Amino acid sequence: MSEKSTRPWIRRSCLIIYVLVIFTSAFEMMGTFSDVHWAPADKVIAAVAPFDIVNTYGLFAVMTTTRQEIVIRL
Repeated sequence: MSEKSTRPWIRRSCLIIYVLVIFTSAFEMMGTFSDVHWAPADKVIAAVAPFDIVNTYGLFAVMTTTRQEIVIRL
């Protein structure tokens, strides 16, 4: 028996999680770069936020012009 026919629920659950991550990531990025917000997407993002699946800690999330450094001299 092939593995596809014995466990189709694994494939379906992975697909559901994949679609959820892509959906929330796309709307999170859209909200970061523009002021476009869609109420149902904001509710899903708020519901998924405690799990830290999708976040704004990307390359362009926070742009700073200075960097604080600690200098240790012996």
